[in-house]
Amino acid sequence: ERRNRAQSIAEVKRQDITITRFEIDDYRVAIDGGSAIANFLGKVYHKTNGVDCSTEYRYTCEFVRRNGRWQILALQISGKE
Repeated sequence: ERRNRAQSIAEVKRQDITITRFEIDDYRVAIDGGSAIANFLGKVYHKTNGVDCSTEYRYTCEFVRRNGRWQILALQISGKE
């Protein structure tokens, strides 16, 4: 599923979900000059409609170094199988 910035912000601001904790595991990063790729497993703990839940996702983040700062170029999130 592709989302634009407005859709991503709206998802975070949903009123029926409250994120209570986020854990990162299996973190790996590869840097090559002005670009980098990070992979990690993220576990999101949240309350959905008042019920405690957790969900795991695999994240792949691509970064590029511009004007001395690392910026996210792309982010892929997939459900953990």
